[in-house]
Amino acid sequence: MRTILLVFFLFVEIISTSGQIKHASIQAAGLTCAMCSNAIYQSLSSLSFIEEVTPDIEHSSFEIRFKSDQEIHPVAMRDAVEEAGFSVAQFSMTIGFNHLQLSSDHIFKISNLTFYVMKGEGIILDQDVEFVFLDQGFMIDKRMKELESELGVVLRKKKKNYEPNKFRVMIKKDR
Repeated sequence: MRTILLVFFLFVEIISTSGQIKHASIQAAGLTCAMCSNAIYQSLSSLSFIEEVTPDIEHSSFEIRFKSDQEIHPVAMRDAVEEAGFSVAQFSMTIGFNHLQLSSDHIFKISNLTFYVMKGEGIILDQDVEFVFLDQGFMIDKRMKELESELGVVLRKKKKNYEPNKFRVMIKKDR
């Protein structure tokens, strides 16, 4: 009975979170010129749920805005960068909240996406918050190793074990 209640409350907590995905940012690895940036721009722009892609050649990054009536697919964005011949150095998503209090390793869901926030206990989200994706393929290996040590968890695992719309994230801290 206790297990049933725990599952029920967890489920209620996951589905009751309100928030709005504002935009995403992708920093790509391996870019050497404007043509490289253009290849990623074209690949990302071809995705049906993306409204606008703004490249920043100096920082090898892309700001992405979404169509309001479409489901967002971070894996498709990662794949688009890889299909252009590059890899994702860092992927982040900014989400607007209206008073969400995080408990230890909190899980919340927005639209078709489920987020597992690592090390966010006790934080109240009442504004736009940038989350960095911690799953393999969304961050360069060197940074993942640093975070594994910092967080005390294993982040690198085989891609085949991933569920496509569930992501481990942490609140971005300025480095």
